[in-house]
Amino acid sequence: MKNFELDFTPVLGMTAKTQYAWDSLIKLDKVEDITKYLKDDFPIRTLNEVLERVITEKASKSGSSYDSIVKILKKKCGDTNVKNWQSGKAKALTKKSALKIAFALGMTYAETTCFLMQDCWLDGLYMRDYKDVVYRYCLDNKMDFEQAQAIIKKHSYLDDANPNVTMGSGNKIGVTNFLDKEVKAVSNLDELDLYLEQNRELFGTFRQKAYEKFMDLYNSMKVSPVGLSDDTPTGEEICDLVTMGIPSLKGKKTIINDVLKKIAKVALPRTTLSEIVGKQPIKRNGDGIGKITEVKRKHLILFSLYSYDPELADIDNIDKDITFKECIEDINDNLLEPCGMPWLDPRNPFDWVVMNAVRCAYFSDDDNNDSATDERINRIMALLFDRSGEDEDVTGY
Repeated sequence: MKNFELDFTPVLGMTAKTQYAWDSLIKLDKVEDITKYLKDDFPIRTLNEVLERVITEKASKSGSSYDSIVKILKKKCGDTNVKNWQSGKAKALTKKSALKIAFALGMTYAETTCFLMQDCWLDGLYMRDYKDVVYRYCLDNKMDFEQAQAIIKKHSYLDDANPNVTMGSGNKIGVTNFLDKEVKAVSNLDELDLYLEQNRELFGTFRQKAYEKFMDLYNSMKVSPVGLSDDTPTGEEICDLVTMGIPSLKGKKTIINDVLKKIAKVALPRTTLSEIVGKQPIKRNGDGIGKITEVKRKHLILFSLYSYDPELADIDNIDKDITFKECIEDINDNLLEPCGMPWLDPRNPFDWVVMNAVRCAYFSDDDNNDSATDERINRIMALLFDRSGEDEDVTGY
């Protein structure tokens, strides 16, 4: 990611809103002002806004009318679904629904990856997941979603493929890169069938790169934990540190509330931490071994808050705004992108809070700002959801 301005400018029509969100996270320092902004003025990227953009873009490229594209979407995705998406009744897309839209609008693999990650806040297509390989092939060959599903059903024996494999010490390219390189050479359905069969032992949904990044962060915390004693912390203590005591949410429902509630609901529990570190498979209703617990994007972001230490040797002479942008680029380029996960997005409320907290902790000119990122985030959470009656210590340790 070389050009920050371009990377944070969504395609077609949302530049002003994104710039407003970015300017706000740079400008706002006081927790009370941040809370008011998140409640009353935050320009979250909504599903109906995203759909409006992709429909308009498709109509422009194809020379068709807006209404004709909507008609195609309703035919391919269902009338009720499209109405719910356009009306704002539906707040987010599942990966399956997002892919149906991508197929209906004739997106390429590259366009679909951008749509999934930047617009829908979903992980990109993963070349160790045979289903995503099929989606990729069908997208680039202008096939429809139903055809992709038929091919996936044909190769459903791969659902039980080894979820965690390596290429061996002699191969430096890695499993995912190897599969990505090989699938580019597939030119017809017979070759696709052969490709899937020949590489069956390499397929699995476990994201090794995300696990490696997670363990690097986890081990760095065990060596030099933030806010804990000099003794090596237990997994329980690390988990308490990372989850930041995110509260159960109160008050009327708003879209901001919904997004943060979703994050809080799936905040890293201690059992999940143990499962991730130990690569423990989840049992499936007593019928055998299931998939290994995945490292989620929120896990990486939250862990990175406690291990991030920017190099600010000449703190008095640096341009803090530029250095902060470089900091975000570093998180995006070296943590999230290699794992196929969406970049930090100033129009995602959780990402906004994280970026604002990092800026105020490391790059603010105000010496009175909180020095601890986790402390700042917890104060915002406490005010945002009115936890005034709770204990003052909200960091979980």
